[in-house]
Amino acid sequence: MFLARNYGEAAAIDVFRDHLPPAISGPKNYYLWGPAEHNGTVIIATADDTKEADRVCTSVETVGRTGSPDATPDETGLLLIICRGLRFPLIDYWPRFKNDS
Repeated sequence: MFLARNYGEAAAIDVFRDHLPPAISGPKNYYLWGPAEHNGTVIIATADDTKEADRVCTSVETVGRTGSPDATPDETGLLLIICRGLRFPLIDYWPRFKNDS
């Protein structure tokens, strides 16, 4: 699953995902939809650093950085990470993702 930092990222994944499951995210209505059928076994996400992922996953792999000439500056150069082995059920951790911005 792809865990998006904001609803713009989540919507882009949902529009362009091509055979991938829907994105999940904490802001706005994405939070209300919850993690759906995702269990957190494998999470693909963007991040400024791996501190939180290192804390909640048994394995964290940095596989690249984001970049696009059309992206805003705050969405360029982010780490693209793969988190495996969530240490607790995703549904229990879900309230931490809530973000009203």
